[in-house]
Amino acid sequence: MKGSFSIALPSTAEECGYPPLEAVACGTAAVESNSPVLARSRRGYALTAEPVTLRTWIEALRTLENKDTYKIQVKRPKVGKPFLGRRG
Repeated sequence: MKGSFSIALPSTAEECGYPPLEAVACGTAAVESNSPVLARSRRGYALTAEPVTLRTWIEALRTLENKDTYKIQVKRPKVGKPFLGRRG
C-alpha cells in the first residue's frame, strides 16, 4: 500500500474497516463507505462516499487530487498508549 495514491473500500458489508486504517498507517489516503460501522474506526482519517453511488466515489477521489487535501488525508494518526489495565 505504501506509495499508492489511495485505497477505496466501497463495501456494504465490511465489519471492521481494517484496510483503510492500514492504508492510513502507511501514509496512503483512504476513501471508504459512509456506513455507521466504519464510522467507529474512521475517526476522520478517511474520506467517505455512498457505497452504491458512483458519483460520490468520483467526487471523493477527485477531492484527493487537491494537493492540500491529500496532505491532510495522508497524515498518520497518533497512536494512543497501549492498554495497561488488568487482564481478564
